[in-house]
Parts: sequence; C-alpha cells; structure tokens
Amino acid sequence: EERPVFTKEEFLKMVKVVDREMKRKSEPGT
Repeated sequence: EERPVFTKEEFLKMVKVVDREMKRKSEPGT
C-alpha cells in the first residue's frame, strides 16, 4: 500500500511557510 507521505523535513518546512502566511494575514499593513 503506497501513499504519499511527508518526511519530517518536508512537513516542518510546510508548517513554517503556513505559519508565516497566517501571521502575515493576521497582521495587515505590516
């Protein structure tokens, strides 16, 4: 059974990007 799974590195990278985007949206005008 093969399904795409994130490596820990890829996952952490994604989390950082998402976190950055969320902060940017919650702080308009920054």
